[in-house]
Amino acid sequence: MRTAAGVGLDALRAAVAAGRNSLAQLPAEVRRGLPHTLGGRVPDLPAGPERGLLLAAGALEAALEGVSPEERARIPLLVGTGLGPQEPREAGLPASAQAFCEALASGAGLDVAGSLTYSVTCVSGLCAVERARSAIAGGAPAALVLGVETLSRTIQGGFCALEALSLSASPSDPSPQDGIVLGEAACALLLEPAVPGQAALLGQGLVADACHATSPDRSGQGMREAVELALTEAGLAVGDLGWIALTASGSPVYAATYAGALDSLWGGEAWRERVVDWEGSVGHLLAASGPVGLLYELERAREVPGLALTVGFGGLNGASVVGPARPGPSRTGEAAPGRRVRVHALATASEGAPDLEDAFPGRWDPRRRIPAEVAPLAEAARQALGSLGRWEPGRTLPELALVIAVDNHGERAAARFGSALERERPCSPAVFLNSLPSTPATTLSLLLGARGYQATLNAGPRGGAAALEEARWLVSQGVAPCVLAGALSVSPEGNQTLAALVVVEEADSDQGPRSIASALEVPSALEGLAVASFLEGLSQDR
Repeated sequence: MRTAAGVGLDALRAAVAAGRNSLAQLPAEVRRGLPHTLGGRVPDLPAGPERGLLLAAGALEAALEGVSPEERARIPLLVGTGLGPQEPREAGLPASAQAFCEALASGAGLDVAGSLTYSVTCVSGLCAVERARSAIAGGAPAALVLGVETLSRTIQGGFCALEALSLSASPSDPSPQDGIVLGEAACALLLEPAVPGQAALLGQGLVADACHATSPDRSGQGMREAVELALTEAGLAVGDLGWIALTASGSPVYAATYAGALDSLWGGEAWRERVVDWEGSVGHLLAASGPVGLLYELERAREVPGLALTVGFGGLNGASVVGPARPGPSRTGEAAPGRRVRVHALATASEGAPDLEDAFPGRWDPRRRIPAEVAPLAEAARQALGSLGRWEPGRTLPELALVIAVDNHGERAAARFGSALERERPCSPAVFLNSLPSTPATTLSLLLGARGYQATLNAGPRGGAAALEEARWLVSQGVAPCVLAGALSVSPEGNQTLAALVVVEEADSDQGPRSIASALEVPSALEGLAVASFLEGLSQDR
């Protein structure tokens, strides 16, 4: 682990114990022209395009210490990052999150072919953890999860545009209550089959609020449901938890969400005595916050179970229970007996229908256009669910989960946002949000009222096939009863878009396990992208 407090978990613990924070004025190349200039920057790393790779590589090597080259070759790397390091883009170089992942995997001697990137804002790391659990249950000896975010000008500028940063924070008051202060970090977790007597991930819940593009439900209902899912899997009750780690609690909105959820679970405020605050020392670590929250109390978790919570844009609520490992089937160890899975209702779309905005009354303001790159995904969802009689205007699908692979989404928005930053012009929060890889899935969740598990694979060409595989896993293990899975690809030139979706669910006893329509041809401009691997995966699975 590397944070603004230094190298390793002990450095962070020492900073927290001493009440010392590592927040400071950001370098001129990051803060220039921005209204918020405080952050937690990792020391002793050079500025420039290689900063993210150097930050992440150091964390990986620490986690892999003592692992032989032969063992490493069988371990996939699963990266959680909101945008991926933006320093190359800011230097005018290509910036691909999956290329970043594969370069790290190759450099560390890991299983490059099995390595993937998740971009689900601040819960990215927890989605990577869920994928790691499936990899281990599927036979991998271990899986390496990396939560990483660099505090680039793009990230700082985006949160300034969203007005999410604290106006009052200072190095002497690092824990304000009027907003957050950002930090950067890389945290690597080597997940292995659970061993009794060691600390283990006992349960995890990921639930969407589907109520706003960025904010959670302040009542905390979604977070409460995520905690209940994690506790149910762990076989524990709230009274069994000895500690609670929160992230981004300096945000008044997130603080209200946590309070609403935990007050209702504990029947009062007794939970506050269990809260562990480590973010005040290093800032909110975005996609790295989930893995850091899991690792921070790892020693105590060998004796006392606890809860790590985080919230992402779009009201994505993540809850993880960590405690002493127990024998028996789990999603980080021996897989539970699988359910029969049915994959059907393939639908594709290259654009949205003219009446698309009117098709989701109460879920979308018809006076606003659905973003052009997202519209094909919404249209494909309407067709896929409609073919099964499960969609009609105004209907919501709260149990529906989403697993969407994207590539090249948001490139034009990112270029516009970067241009405004460079010229020190006012930056649009909508443009920043449209540049995020997770925006298509978040928008689809809003339109459908889908509140189940949600993941965005930002994994380049292999993302489509990986999304299909993940959807099968979620259904077979009972994590989600029904998943809308697919891919949204934009051509490198930005002039062609194609979305493809299927419904993945448990098969009834009188159904065959799969029923898939014939795969369609992919336009030449989209060959080699996520949508192509998704359709190829369907054709191979017939």
